[in-house]
Amino acid sequence: MTKPGSSLRMLDCEVKGYKACFTTGCFFKMTNVTMALCRIHNHRLGGILCEGRPGTKVNIMSSTITQNNIVGICLLGSNSHPKIKKNEINETNGPGIFCFIDTGPQIMENSFNKNKSGVFVESADPLIFRNDILNSSESGVVFTTIEEATCRGEMVMCTVKESEENGVLIKGLNCNPKIHSNLQIGLSKLAGIKVAEKAHPIISNNVIKNNLAQGILIVEGASAHISKNIIDENMKANIAFGGMLSGDTVIHHNTITNGRAEGIFMIEGEYAIITKNKIKKNMDGILLSAASPLVSENKIEENRRCGIIMVSHCDPRVFRNLIVNNYMCGILMRQNSMGAIEKNEVILILID
Repeated sequence: MTKPGSSLRMLDCEVKGYKACFTTGCFFKMTNVTMALCRIHNHRLGGILCEGRPGTKVNIMSSTITQNNIVGICLLGSNSHPKIKKNEINETNGPGIFCFIDTGPQIMENSFNKNKSGVFVESADPLIFRNDILNSSESGVVFTTIEEATCRGEMVMCTVKESEENGVLIKGLNCNPKIHSNLQIGLSKLAGIKVAEKAHPIISNNVIKNNLAQGILIVEGASAHISKNIIDENMKANIAFGGMLSGDTVIHHNTITNGRAEGIFMIEGEYAIITKNKIKKNMDGILLSAASPLVSENKIEENRRCGIIMVSHCDPRVFRNLIVNNYMCGILMRQNSMGAIEKNEVILILID
């Protein structure tokens, strides 16, 4: 443990714990720290606990933090900005990195493998950049909030694969992170990205594919701004959302392809905007159930059943869409559905 106001340079060290003892590998309390090329392992109370303050300089780099209990690295301290770079963080019975309220760490170019979750963010504002987060036993990355404290972090250029639950879980009032430009969020046993409990993230320019449930799932009471993503080959709907507060959802300029079920599925919601997407080779392009969004200027083509299906008292505005060569029909309305269907181009191309 270091004393407040001191400085520490820690190079090429091993700090080994014993599972029979309640130890923490390192405890840095309001200290300037440079750690590199170290190995911190086998501690029951966590690998590294770092409590910072404004102006404290903490750099943890090129180290291995492995086989610790509770947490790999725990970051505390309002307005602290530690740098966690190029580390291997593995086999933690808890989060690889835990970011607590009001911290703003830079988490860059780390490798996470076989942790409970790679990064767990609780009302903090981290930059999570160029990390590989693999084989998490729960969700790969979690953003959440405490009461009304905000969470506005960013996750950029990461790969999140093979999570036992969701690739990315975003939940809580005032939880508004930016999830953008990630290389792949895929092969999760549940959704690629799940949004819940009044969260409203921005999800843009990601590749979200090959998840065993939805590509993006927005549950009742949450919403999202979804733009310019490639959402491909997810087992359930590529995008699914609906219910209370779903009307704040905007889905535009995405490429939504090869879904085993719907390209977009919306249930029991109003006023959402679905515009300028390319929706191709799903089972159905868009399926609306008791929903009334604006569906405009999309290209909906080569879906294996219908371009757009409306069931259970839908009342959308379907405007200026190009609906081409869907196998059963372009637009199907059932069960007392109605709506303004205007200026769409519906084409069936017969091929010998």
